[in-house]
Amino acid sequence: MRIEKAKKTKIKQIFNLLASKYGHYAQPEGQSILEHLIYYILSYDSSITCAKKAFKAFVQGEEFVDWNEVRVASNRNLKEFLQEFRCQPSSGEKIKKLLSNVFEKFHKLDLEFLRQKPIEEAKKILSSLPALEKHIIPWILAITHQGNQFPIDQKTHLILARLGVIPPKTEDTELDQILQASLDKDHILPFHRSIVEHSKKTCLEQGEMKCKRCLLRKHCLYFHLTEGEHPPQQTSLEVIEQRSKSPSHSKNKIKKRKVSQK
Repeated sequence: MRIEKAKKTKIKQIFNLLASKYGHYAQPEGQSILEHLIYYILSYDSSITCAKKAFKAFVQGEEFVDWNEVRVASNRNLKEFLQEFRCQPSSGEKIKKLLSNVFEKFHKLDLEFLRQKPIEEAKKILSSLPALEKHIIPWILAITHQGNQFPIDQKTHLILARLGVIPPKTEDTELDQILQASLDKDHILPFHRSIVEHSKKTCLEQGEMKCKRCLLRKHCLYFHLTEGEHPPQQTSLEVIEQRSKSPSHSKNKIKKRKVSQK
């Protein structure tokens, strides 16, 4: 698949800007595979600070003796525990489901044996766990097996479509090829985490986006189409699809640029 040079350049610029704001994310070292997965679930929908505090409390046994006690805990207890750290209560149910999947399949709460498996076999085993969303598997394989696939989730699709990097209905495999051709292998984890953080703080999935203060607005198709004013009763992707095809809108944008240049 041939990727335009301009697109590669834009993706690299986006990555560098996000890294300047959120840092070159480094996955905590010394964790087991199971702990990596649990930390990921905590940090995906909650702030990194809150996720770290909750994870530390889990590991130190402040409320639950071990992961098996978390597995058999009630959803209510997990919800109350996570609320103390301002983490999303739904994360408790996801963690409990993951632990139950692992225990039911392997009769133990341990996934370290996956490190000794070939990457394709490890991928197949992880894919058999219903609790793991599809995008989490390339993420954990990048840690355990130096896998080169990018985690492609809804947040990544949405933000890159808003930025104009991809059409809204791009397939996961095509987007992975675009990212692999544009970024280095060691950018897989920091790029994904930067996108996730940006989706929480600025380019929100739901609610009003903070376009006018977004550090990516210069590179953003949605911002250039709307100038940061969100049309009512339309999603961002509906706006892009509609206005990108509108010749009158394109002419108006060109006229505005010419006026601003005078």
